Amino acid sequence: IKLIQNLFRKYTPNELYYKVLYELFKDDLKFSDDPNFKREIGHLKDTIIYNTLYEFQKKGVISLIKMLQRHNGAILADAVGLGKTWTALAVMKYFETKGYNRIILFCPKKLDANWRQYLEGHQSKFEPDRLKYTIRYHTDLQDDRLENHEDTFKIKTYFQGNPKMLVVIDESHNLRNDKSSRYKFLVENILTKNKDVKILQLSATPINNKLVDVRNQFKLVVKGDDAGFKENGLDISSLESIFRTAQRDFRVWQQEDDRKISDFIQKLPQKFFSLTDALIVARTRKMIEDEIGKMKFPEKENTINEYISPENIGNL
Repeated sequence: IKLIQNLFRKYTPNELYYKVLYELFKDDLKFSDDPNFKREIGHLKDTIIYNTLYEFQKKGVISLIKMLQRHNGAILADAVGLGKTWTALAVMKYFETKGYNRIILFCPKKLDANWRQYLEGHQSKFEPDRLKYTIRYHTDLQDDRLENHEDTFKIKTYFQGNPKMLVVIDESHNLRNDKSSRYKFLVENILTKNKDVKILQLSATPINNKLVDVRNQFKLVVKGDDAGFKENGLDISSLESIFRTAQRDFRVWQQEDDRKISDFIQKLPQKFFSLTDALIVARTRKMIEDEIGKMKFPEKENTINEYISPENIGNL
């Protein structure tokens, strides 16, 4: 109490408010003021992809770049329809200019066309940016399939031994099981086999069933090492320990009759928030509409059910 009283004597309410903001975000401010970072972002701002983005997407790009620079990983968890693909393309272009010549994108096979249309040579609206990345599917995460596409993409010469690599995983919640063969193959044969690997994950639903889902996506950032964030600037000695506690608290909270999400949030350890704040960018449509008043998203209409009876089914 005396400390708070002294603070109010020293600062006006406005000054105290700005002081708190500065203490919370001073590292971010220092990073943004770095002349090298400003120059590199200046190059990105000259690209068509970056200038095509909405303001909230540009903010997301900058936040993701900072996360990847500091902690080697980030999760873009914006809601469906907020342009995660284009946001990711801008991040990929930034790291390409930083010398990350190996940019590998893993996605579900059904999304191949969604990503392939923006590659250099496909005459998209971003053609002048000359976007370059290698597309592979989640199902390719095994020895024979990863190499089957072209002879030039041998695992030891292309996917391993690179000084700089950016791995992008679309629909990353598909790799939420750290016991699966695909997860282990990605960690053991790609992530740990390259010196400087940054990993960007995209998912509107990073948590499907349990909190451990997102824990395993965090683990990919540190190449599967449970204690990887100890030396990663976050001082977290064990991901498993934090999420075990969080999952236990969640089960207890679920049994409460008059439960509120705010009550569960208060039970979570501070290091849980340190982790999510440092590695996740997540916005909803409502958040964007509140921030940018003139932006409105289309509202989904009610479903129309048309029932076909045997009498009017027509000719078979």
